[in-house]
Amino acid sequence: MAISERCVTEHQGVADRNVLAVSCTTTLVFHIAISFADPLLAAHALDPEAWLEGIPYASGETGEEEKAQSASPEVVKPDDKQESALEMLLLRDVHGAQDPSSPFSRHPYVRLPQMGKDLFIRPINMNNVFVAYHKKAHPYIFLQKLRKWFARPVLGQDDVNNLLRDLEGLIGAAWRDAEKRPRRLRPVYAAETLGKHLLEFDAIVCGIELLGGSMRLPLWWNRFVAAFDHRPSALLPQKTPRLGGFYRRLTRRLLDALEIYKRGKRPPLCEIIDLKTIIFSEGDAPARFRDPKWDPWREDAKGP
Repeated sequence: MAISERCVTEHQGVADRNVLAVSCTTTLVFHIAISFADPLLAAHALDPEAWLEGIPYASGETGEEEKAQSASPEVVKPDDKQESALEMLLLRDVHGAQDPSSPFSRHPYVRLPQMGKDLFIRPINMNNVFVAYHKKAHPYIFLQKLRKWFARPVLGQDDVNNLLRDLEGLIGAAWRDAEKRPRRLRPVYAAETLGKHLLEFDAIVCGIELLGGSMRLPLWWNRFVAAFDHRPSALLPQKTPRLGGFYRRLTRRLLDALEIYKRGKRPPLCEIIDLKTIIFSEGDAPARFRDPKWDPWREDAKGP
């Protein structure tokens, strides 16, 4: 594949007391009522940011065995000469850090727009994140919109406002979606799940690179990352290490990339291009990504 060959060579006034008393009483009754319906909604009514505390750290390594599994992925060698070009990508080692001056930075899978002049960037609003989380919005809706903003050569004020709004939506939607458990422990389903997570993290980290401190990472990032359970035992079957060789290798590589994203950085640009090319490929893509709704991303694979 041409991409692989190029990669080898190169991130709220005042009211009288009676009115105030009625208001406080009404609010208290409302708070009590909703607390029985949804603990997160109750926390949000009291404080738009307090709902974050209601979300536990949901994942993380739980023992030396898991750490050993992550540190020592199995090596699977190609079986024969008919191995596809995509499989060759999976066997390629990734070396070096991201180079902003790299020609890969112009590829649709990794390019970022320039920021216009005299822009006002408001801070991220956790209330908006909460709305997307509670309504169980689908991450795809926001990924589709963000793809358009990232494709702009330069972002103006309206573009930046829309970009931040859609990032808030994606964070909430991806957060809620991450709490779902895998339907089955098979390499192909693991590849589907991790491919989706890669697209979500990539869009969010790109937003962080563009908007900087306005994303207020200390407020939410660690809890967001903890919602994603990427332990191998939560994704892959343990008794059949040779099952699903292609998707198992893809899973390992996606996990490596996601570990970098979880630090708020992008992996090397050529690795992002390789992985997106694989998950959107016509023949070997996980079933989720063969849906026509992903065709715009497949078009992006052709490059600038």
